Amino acid sequence: MTEVSIMIRKQEKKMTEILVKKTHFSMGEIERLLHLYREKNGGETDKMDRTLFREFLHDCFDMTDDILMDRIFKYFDSVNDGCINREEWIMGLNVFLKGTEDEQIDYCFTIYDLNGDGYISKEEMLTMLKTCLVRQGLEEDGDEGVKDLIEMTLKKLDLDKDGKVSFSDFESTVKAENLMLEAFGPCLPTNRTGEIFIQNYMDSQEG
Repeated sequence: MTEVSIMIRKQEKKMTEILVKKTHFSMGEIERLLHLYREKNGGETDKMDRTLFREFLHDCFDMTDDILMDRIFKYFDSVNDGCINREEWIMGLNVFLKGTEDEQIDYCFTIYDLNGDGYISKEEMLTMLKTCLVRQGLEEDGDEGVKDLIEMTLKKLDLDKDGKVSFSDFESTVKAENLMLEAFGPCLPTNRTGEIFIQNYMDSQEG
């Protein structure tokens, strides 16, 4: 083992000790996720770019929605420098894989609030739901089908009836009806892909 890799290992051990206190992961899970980060990242220590991250979402979780994958990348890239570093990788996966209900509500709302103004507007719903319908081969329903879908969704989510969905609207609705958590498209693993990922990458024996 070279001196550089010994230094990286020591640094990762320290990082793991800090991250285990901030996340729902065990030491062993963090170590395996850091190993996966290096694997997916071609050995680069601290720079996973958008393309590699989208490949990871597609390969491991069958995600295909460009808009939502970009938003997930932005959520993980918390310092907004165009790359996901090791700490951002662990902190993002913490919510993505093991988040509490409150953490995942906050996460999904952030993904769906495309312009970051604190609301999910009709325009944002149109952008996301159109993509969903195209993916399901229902685009021939056209704008009318999407508009109907938006009206139905707004009826459920827009509790204060101001024509847009605030965080408070979203949180109250999802807590009453959990199926609304991913109302505007998949941004969390399905039960199946989540279980397969955990079996493949996180359930190996400790050490």
